[in-house]
Amino acid sequence: MVRREGRSVYNKLYELTAELLGQVLFLSSVFVDVRNQLSITSQQSTLLVTSVSGHLMEQCFGPEMKNWMTVPIGSLFDAPVYTVVPESMNNIARTLIEQSKKCDVLVIWTDCDREGESIGAEIAKVCLESNRRMDVYRAKLDQNTVDAVECRSELDLRIGAAFTRLQTLHLQQKFSSLLCTDGMRSFLSGGKQVVSYGSCQFPTLGFVVDRYKSIENFVSEMFWKLSVEHNREGKKVCCFMFSYNPPPKSVVY
Repeated sequence: MVRREGRSVYNKLYELTAELLGQVLFLSSVFVDVRNQLSITSQQSTLLVTSVSGHLMEQCFGPEMKNWMTVPIGSLFDAPVYTVVPESMNNIARTLIEQSKKCDVLVIWTDCDREGESIGAEIAKVCLESNRRMDVYRAKLDQNTVDAVECRSELDLRIGAAFTRLQTLHLQQKFSSLLCTDGMRSFLSGGKQVVSYGSCQFPTLGFVVDRYKSIENFVSEMFWKLSVEHNREGKKVCCFMFSYNPPPKSVVY
């Protein structure tokens, strides 16, 4: 096996030659729900193995939706959403595109969960851009799960963007000194002081606030311990330590 560098320093390329035997059940296409068996009969093949770092793509609005002051917040729920490769994933995508040109078959082995299904579909889309003739197989694929993840991602974008803008613009008017001394001009010029909202971020913030309050409201208690020493001829012979574990407190939620 030979290890080579990819475009990303974190995602290496491993090349090996192996004899593939047997018959494995795959999904013949990541876009059509048709099951097929990839039959391999004692064939020497060159295998190229690499990895990705999570999702290759993300959803975003078009540039016409960027202006917070002129775009109605309600329009964020109906505006077109685009799926793009973010700059942070460009090197990984370039590696996949370059290596796909040399391959005849793509086999996806991402996790068999919601996010893994979606990531696998993203990998296939990127690779097929450079090699449309390549056959794409998947150890397991559920298009319904892929659609569910993409729906979740779109909801995160729409709800997060809408409520972040609503909260920031509303609270900026009420408490301008706390957010931006020069109003939204500070935000638009790069001083991004926002009151953000996210479907995961918001409940996580609640956990942090609850913990902060419990620390701030903590009331210290006095504790004692028993220690017995035995001395003989003025020298300590042994020490007896008493250990006590108080019963857990009952908490009602």
